[in-house]
Amino acid sequence: MFGTLRAIFRLLIFPLLIFLFLGYYVLTSIFFGMNLQRILPIRRNWAKVATKLLGMKIEVKGNLPIQPSLLVYNHRSYVDLFAAFQHIEAIPVGKAEVSKWPVIGLAGRMTGAIFVDRGNQNSRTATRETIANTLKEGHHVIIYPEGTSHLEAQTIDFKIGSFEVAAAEDFPVVPVAIHYEHLREAAFVDDDEFLGHFMRCFRRRKIPIRFSYGQPLESSDGKWLMDRAKEWIDGELKMGNEKMLY
Repeated sequence: MFGTLRAIFRLLIFPLLIFLFLGYYVLTSIFFGMNLQRILPIRRNWAKVATKLLGMKIEVKGNLPIQPSLLVYNHRSYVDLFAAFQHIEAIPVGKAEVSKWPVIGLAGRMTGAIFVDRGNQNSRTATRETIANTLKEGHHVIIYPEGTSHLEAQTIDFKIGSFEVAAAEDFPVVPVAIHYEHLREAAFVDDDEFLGHFMRCFRRRKIPIRFSYGQPLESSDGKWLMDRAKEWIDGELKMGNEKMLY
């Protein structure tokens, strides 16, 4: 019962937290303008507060990159991003349908998220160009090359597009492994709907999440970058001994 009440409370404050963040950004933009250099630190400070209120216990292992990098994450849930925003300033690439989600989609559009329709060649091409330009402007870019969230113990096949961008533009690739202690509750998979998943995930007092950052990878060969990033993440996931509760 306490878990259900806890999840309901967090469900009520979750959109409120987002609207407070966006409201602050819009109001201050009247005086200081809208730009990524200003909003990313604001979003990071907001995420530090929001993740605590939502019960996320976040551990970061390894060194965060300094040079603009392509950050390659394995994918479990929309929760991945909120937890990542708590400790790094980066622009995420996400599925086009997420841009239409209430509240979350609005926040993404207003904070520079890159949305791609993976079934559309023109969209994929435009996304690659946007990733390259974002890196050149000095920002990290977060990608989920698996293309979907899942419950597998290790990563599923990666899509090569963004790795080819990093190789062609000479930007480093940083592999990042995300570990959830209670994976089955946290993973947003199959026919999950937002409300049911949120209630399942956030009923616990604490949601432990660990981010493991690898060393930057550099090469002019996109496939080599993809293979090495996948290999490193898989190794971390194996050592992480995730507790998969079915």
